Amino acid sequence: IHQVPGLKKTALRNCWESPLTIYKRGVSIKKAFAISSLGRSLKKQCRTRNILTNNGFSGIYDFDTIHQYSELFERFSDNVKSKTLIMCHPGYVDDELISKDSLVGSRRAELDYFSSAKFKELLERKSLRLGRFGPTNY
Repeated sequence: IHQVPGLKKTALRNCWESPLTIYKRGVSIKKAFAISSLGRSLKKQCRTRNILTNNGFSGIYDFDTIHQYSELFERFSDNVKSKTLIMCHPGYVDDELISKDSLVGSRRAELDYFSSAKFKELLERKSLRLGRFGPTNY
């Protein structure tokens, strides 16, 4: 939940994604369906209560995937609509993080991709822009 001081609106992140979109994306379909199902009723409740929420949710993949993250992100960003969130967790990996989180291998790959010219080129090619999630963007 994201609240901005001075605004009376709240924005809520939701993991629901259209089943057709998940299927077309073709990345970790079963996992994406399972996670998406958790947000289905929340999407309806947000609409009923006039709570701002994202229109799409992407970025779900199996961390042991053999794909390069750049290839995955290409698919995550295909046919996205306005206000789509693409989940990611980029970061540096060290011994302390490894001791606390067993799923760290993908963090560095994501960071390297987002720091690359290839990512900037994708944003330009697909006419996408990064944005901050919250009421001010809605």
